[in-house]
Amino acid sequence: MATNTITEKLCRHNHFKRLNYFHGMLLDDLDFYTEQKYHHDKRRMLNRYLHGWGIVCGLEIGFKFDNAPMLYVNPGLAIDCEGNEIYVPEKHEFDLQTILGPTPSDKAYYITISYQKRMTDPVPVYAPGDCEDRESKPSRWTEGYCIQAFNEKPDLILLSEDCQSPAGLKAFCNKKHLCCPDTCEGPHHLILGKITIDGKIYETERRYVFSTRILQNLIFAIQVEFVLPDANPISIICWLIDYISSAISSAAQAQSAYSQANPASPPAEDTAKAAAPKKKQGKKD
Repeated sequence: MATNTITEKLCRHNHFKRLNYFHGMLLDDLDFYTEQKYHHDKRRMLNRYLHGWGIVCGLEIGFKFDNAPMLYVNPGLAIDCEGNEIYVPEKHEFDLQTILGPTPSDKAYYITISYQKRMTDPVPVYAPGDCEDRESKPSRWTEGYCIQAFNEKPDLILLSEDCQSPAGLKAFCNKKHLCCPDTCEGPHHLILGKITIDGKIYETERRYVFSTRILQNLIFAIQVEFVLPDANPISIICWLIDYISSAISSAAQAQSAYSQANPASPPAEDTAKAAAPKKKQGKKD
């Protein structure tokens, strides 16, 4: 019996490779490097595509005035645009005047944090190569972070031109597909805040990662604020969907009624502006 099934396959491979171990396989340093690179690159890719970049939690900055103004950064976690995790396990304090030198009290600086790694833990080399004369080599990569102060705002990481949405929410909602984030080049400096030596802190430049934990806390907040305390999270989500659907339905009915009353109606954007409530103007003298 004839069928219309297409049996040809169009298959391609990406750059991810992992080892296929078998008994008797000879392993060298390149094999272990390939194995680590596979998991490292996969994790960074998932961080970039699923979470984006920004502050996950903590990393608040503040001042402590003793003999000299001390700036501190609280423990926390961030993800940079390459998908690297920036983990600060404990409170970090440093003397601004020692770092910056004599500075006017009203001069502003951007405090940033970035991912850093370095090779550590040297061990003896027992079987050096023919051209190798080192007695020891680093045996570990140690991850960390760098906190820096900038006179000017560091460059922002922007989306590619195809992913830009200058028209705002409407342009975003009309898109059928999401763009993949670009891989940034060079070190990425996440802004923790803008400060002055006299103790002023501005945190409007901080960017956050909207994790599932944030969404979970949002649902719990809605549960306490708007719904019965004994409602379960599923019912809250359904309530939100129903509320949004009702709002969209009401807006569609209003649009339809306006179009029927005004056959020569303007485009949708102008209609939305016309239907929006107008602010009351103050009395003129």
